[in-house]
Amino acid sequence: MKKTYKLSIPYLGKVAVVTVVSFSCAISAYQLSQNSSIFSPRSKALELKNNQVIFSNQDQQTHTHQEPDESQYLKENQQSLDKISQTNLNNSPYLFKNQGRVDPTKIYGQIGLGVNGNNTIGVNPNGTGDGNVTVVIPGQEIPINNTGTGISNEVVDKNTNHDNKTPIVDPDPIARLPDMSNDLIYGDASTFTNDGILQKEGASYTIQFLSTEFLSKESVDQLYEGCVITPWKLLCNMVVIIAENEEGKLPKLYRIEDYNDNFKIGSYPQYATEDFTVKFYFRMNASSPWQEYEVTFKVEYQTRISLQDYNQQETGYFYLKKEETEDLRKYYNLIVPTYQTQTQIFMGWKNEDGSDIDSQTAYIAHKKGRISLIPLEMKDLPEGYEVQLQSEYVFAEDLYTIYNYAFTGYSGDEFADIHVPEEVNSIEMNYAGWQNFYGDFYIPASIESAHFGWSGLQLYGKYIVDENNTKYSSNEDGLLMNKDQTIVYQTPIADAIYIPKGVTAIKGIVSWFVSDVYFDGPCMVDQSSFKNIQTDTIIHVPDEYYLDYFKKSYRRFVTNLINENGESYDYTVNNNLVFLNDERELVSTMDSAAGTIVIPETVEKIDDYAFSGNDKIICIIFTHGDVELGHQIFKDSHVEEVNFLTKDIPGTNSDTFSQADSLKAINVSINYYELYDDKWKNEIDQASFALLSETDSSFQTKNGFEYLEMYYRDRSHATILLNAPTNLIQFDENSIPGVTITEIGQHAFSECKNLKHVKLSKHINQIDSYAFYGCEALESIFSENTDSITIQENALEITDSWLFDLRYMAFNAKKAIFENDYLPSVTRQMYIPFDGEGYNGGNTYSGAYFIDESYGGEILYGYARGTDQNGNTVTVEDEFYLINATTDVQGDVATKEGTFEICTSAFEDVPITSIQFNMTDDMYWIDDYAFYGTNLTGELVLPDGLGPIGQVAFYGSNISKVIFPKTYGNDTDYPACLWTNTFGGDESLSEIVFQNATPIELFYNKFTEYTFGDMASEDFHITLSGAAKGLEQKYIDAWKYRFIACEDNDPSVNEEKLNQSVKKIAGLLGYTLPETGTQPGDNQEVVPDVEKAPEDNQQEVNDENQNDQQDENKQEALENEVDENDN
Repeated sequence: MKKTYKLSIPYLGKVAVVTVVSFSCAISAYQLSQNSSIFSPRSKALELKNNQVIFSNQDQQTHTHQEPDESQYLKENQQSLDKISQTNLNNSPYLFKNQGRVDPTKIYGQIGLGVNGNNTIGVNPNGTGDGNVTVVIPGQEIPINNTGTGISNEVVDKNTNHDNKTPIVDPDPIARLPDMSNDLIYGDASTFTNDGILQKEGASYTIQFLSTEFLSKESVDQLYEGCVITPWKLLCNMVVIIAENEEGKLPKLYRIEDYNDNFKIGSYPQYATEDFTVKFYFRMNASSPWQEYEVTFKVEYQTRISLQDYNQQETGYFYLKKEETEDLRKYYNLIVPTYQTQTQIFMGWKNEDGSDIDSQTAYIAHKKGRISLIPLEMKDLPEGYEVQLQSEYVFAEDLYTIYNYAFTGYSGDEFADIHVPEEVNSIEMNYAGWQNFYGDFYIPASIESAHFGWSGLQLYGKYIVDENNTKYSSNEDGLLMNKDQTIVYQTPIADAIYIPKGVTAIKGIVSWFVSDVYFDGPCMVDQSSFKNIQTDTIIHVPDEYYLDYFKKSYRRFVTNLINENGESYDYTVNNNLVFLNDERELVSTMDSAAGTIVIPETVEKIDDYAFSGNDKIICIIFTHGDVELGHQIFKDSHVEEVNFLTKDIPGTNSDTFSQADSLKAINVSINYYELYDDKWKNEIDQASFALLSETDSSFQTKNGFEYLEMYYRDRSHATILLNAPTNLIQFDENSIPGVTITEIGQHAFSECKNLKHVKLSKHINQIDSYAFYGCEALESIFSENTDSITIQENALEITDSWLFDLRYMAFNAKKAIFENDYLPSVTRQMYIPFDGEGYNGGNTYSGAYFIDESYGGEILYGYARGTDQNGNTVTVEDEFYLINATTDVQGDVATKEGTFEICTSAFEDVPITSIQFNMTDDMYWIDDYAFYGTNLTGELVLPDGLGPIGQVAFYGSNISKVIFPKTYGNDTDYPACLWTNTFGGDESLSEIVFQNATPIELFYNKFTEYTFGDMASEDFHITLSGAAKGLEQKYIDAWKYRFIACEDNDPSVNEEKLNQSVKKIAGLLGYTLPETGTQPGDNQEVVPDVEKAPEDNQQEVNDENQNDQQDENKQEALENEVDENDN
C-alpha cells in the first residue's frame, strides 16, 4: 500500500491507493515544505513558471564617447582614494545571498539545457576574428563552438593586453561576486578552473551571461555614474555560466569566478558615465577556439553613498538613482546595537564637510558619484533615562525595516518630572509597573506609539502630551488619550478619575488606588473597558443611563455601580434577559440575546421598550399569559414574529406592538385565536391587529423535557428543546421517545449539573446560545448531522472558567454557520471535518467522526485523512485516528482494527487497566500524553509497525514490563523513538525488552540526562532478545551520548563522563564491558554476562542441531555435483 504518515514522502509497498497523513507532525511537514532546498528542473518547471525573465526589446549599443566632465569625477573622489592592487581585487571577504529569478523553463529543456541558435543576432556565433562578435542578450544561452579556428591567440592577447593602461585607484571597497549558493538553479555550479573543461563526446555546451537585472539588488555591487571600472568589478556585475548538456541527463553547470587562461576581458572604460559595452573572450580549454562576446553594462545609479562610522570606516552603503530618496534609519543598527539599553542617542549622519543633510528619513543626493556621510555626534541623555534602538517594519512598495529609538526606562529621581526625549519615536515601558512616579510624564510630538505593560505606570502626576503630537493627547485631569479623545490609554493615580463624554474605550488598567470612577453622559464605552476597572472601585453613572452601564459592565467584575444619588438597582441576568424583582419584571435584553426567546413563566411584567435596540432576536414565545406588556416593547428591534401559545391573554397597551418595523406576524395558537381576536381588536392599534394570525405551534412536556412544536410563517417546522431534567446524565435521540428534536434551545441543559454525554441526532440543525452552559460534568458532545448546522453566539460555552471536563466536541456537518463570527473557547477540544465550510476554529483531523461505546464510556475515532494518486485529500475508510476517550471508559480496552494513530491525550486520566493495540502493521504512532495517568498494569506489548512514541505517553501508569516489537515502522523520516519521560512516574516498571537489531532512537531534554523512567524500580533492567540478542555494544554505542544529554560525537563531552554513561547502559543491559582496547565493533555479537533461561539453552541446542543438519545437506549436495561432473 502506498502510504505516508506525518509527511507525504511516499514509498513503495502493497497496492497504491492513498497517502495517509498523521497530524501530530503537521507543523513539521509545513516547515519542511517551506525550507526545502531540493530542486528537480523537470518537476519544478511548471511550478516556477511565474519567475519568468522578460527580455527587453531595446537595442544593445556600444557607447564609446565619454562625458566631458570625467575629470570632475576623479577630482571629487581623489580625497578618499586608496591603492588597491589587482591581486587583492580577487579576494573578496563578503558574500551576499540572492535568489535567481530566471525561469527554469527558459534554461532546461526535456533533456537539459536547450541550444537556441536564435541567441545570435545577425552575426557569426563562432567569432572568427573578422569583426563579428556574439551580442549577449542577458539570461539566454549561447551555443559554444568547439570546432574550427575561432579567434587567434594573437588577436585575443592583443585585445586583452592592459599592461599599458594607466592604473586608476578605485576608492570603492573590493567588489564581491554575487553569492548564488542558495539559488535553486545555479547554486550547485562548479567553478570553471584555469584548466578549462574537456569536451565530452556527444555533449553540447552553452554559455550564459546573467546581468544585474536578473540578480537581487542586494547581491551586487552596482555600477554608478563616475565609478572606477576594473575587470574584477565587471565580473562581479554579472554571473557567467557554462552548461554541459548530455542526452537524457540534467546539465552540469560551471561558473566563471575569475579571469584565467580561458576567460579574458577586452577593453573597457576607466569610468562609468553611461551604459557601455565590453568584449569578453572565452574558450573551453587551451585546445579550443576563442569566441568573442559583447556584454552591455547598465549604469542605472547616479550615486553611491558610503556611510561612515566613528572610526571613519565604511560601515554600510547604498545606491540612489536620480531624484530617488532613502530612509537612513534603515542603517542606524550599523552604529548602535539593537535592543540594548543605551544612555546616548545616535542622531544620524551629516555631509562629509560637516554640513547638515536635508532629512534623515528621506535623504536625497545633490551630486553624482561617490558621497561619504559621517555620523553626527551622539546625544547624552539625562541621568536615569534609558532608551533602546528597536526595529520596525515599514509597509511601502517594498517591505523594509527601519530602526527607531524607544524610551524603555527611568531610574532617576522618582519625584522629578519625566520628559521623554524628542528623538524617541515610541515608549516601551513594559516592565515599569513596580515603580512609583510622582512627577508629571511629558510626551513629545515625536511619539507614535506608547506601551506601559499590562498594569500601566504607577503615575501620581499627570500625562502631558505635546499639542503637536498626531497620535496622542491629554486632558486637564492628566488622562493619556488618543488625538480625538475617544479612547483612554492610561490614567494617573488619584482618588477619583473622571471619564469625559464621548469616550468609547478604556484601554489601560485603572489603578487599584483609584477609589471612584465617574462617567459623564450616555454609555459609549465597550464591554472590555470595564475589565480594566478594579472590582472594588465605585463607578458613578447618570441615572438615566444606569441600565446601559449595567449591561455593558455585566460579567466584567464590576460590583459597585451607583447613580448620581448613590443608589443602585438590583438587576439580574438570566438567559441573556435582564430582570428585576426576582425575575418577575423583564427590563431589557443583553446585546448577545439572539434567535428565539421563550419568556420565562416567572415574568409578570415586561417593561416599556424592553426589546428595543436588539438586532439579534427574531422570535418571541409566550407560554403563559399572566403578564402585563409595556409600551412599544419591540421598538427598533429585529423581532419578526411573536407567538402566544397560552389561553390566558396578556395585558397590553394600544402601542405595545407599535414602532416595531421588523414585526411581520403576531401568531396565536389556533385553539385560542378567537379569544385574542375578540379582546385585542379594540385594545391594540389597527396596524398591529392586522398582523394577528393563527399558528399550529404548541408547548409540550414529556419525560421531564419541555419543548416547542414550532410552525413558522413560511410553514417550516422546528421542534425546539427548551429545558431538560436536572438529573439528566446522558442525552441522545431516544431520550424523548417519539419526539424528533431539531433545535437545542437557549440554556436547554443549563441546570443539568451531572450531564456527561450528549449525542445530537442527524436531525438537529441548530444549537442556541448557552445551550450547555453550566454543565460542569459534561465530557462529550457528538453531532451526527452531516449536512448543515447553525451555532448561535456562545452556544458552545460550558463555564466562564478555562477549567472544564470536556474531552471532545465533534461535528460531522459539511457546512456550519457560526453566528456573529463566534469563536468558541473550546476550540482545542472541537473536531470538525477537514472539508467542512464555515467553522470557526477546531481541529481538522478527519472528514468524518464516529464513537465506540463498548467500554462503559465513549471513544472518539476519526477516519484517516489521506491523499489519492492525484494529490486530492480523501477519507480512508479502513484506517483510523483514535482521538479521545471519556473518563468512564474503563477496564480492558482494545483499539479498533486499523488504528494507526493514538492522538495526544487520548486516554489521559482514563482508568483503563490494559490496552490491546490493533494497529496498522506497517506504521503507527502513539502521541504525547496518550496514556498519561491511566491504570495500565502488568505487561505492555507493542505490536509490529511502531513509529514514534510521544512525550510522557505512558507516564504515571503502573506498567511493570514493556515489550517492544520485532519490526518497527517503515517510515524512515519518522523512525521508532522514545522520549526520556515516555515512561515513569511510578516504581512499577522493572523491565523493557527490545527485539530489533536497530537500537531505538532516544530523544532527550538538553538539560536532563536520558532515563527510561524517573521512578523505575530498583531492579529495572533492559533485555535484548530476538534479533537484538547479543548486540549490547551496538545499543551502547547508539545510546551513550543520549544518556548524558548530548548529540552524537559531541566534541565537548568529557571522556570520563562518556565512560560513565557507557557503564550505566551496560549495567541496565546486564553486560560486562570488554577490557580497554578489546571492545568489539558495532556489529560484533557479544554474549551478555547473564544467566541463560532453560528455554534459551534448549533453543541453542536446537540451533546447533539445525546448523549441523544444514552442513550435512551442503556436503551431500557438493558430493552429488562432483559425481555428475565426473560422469
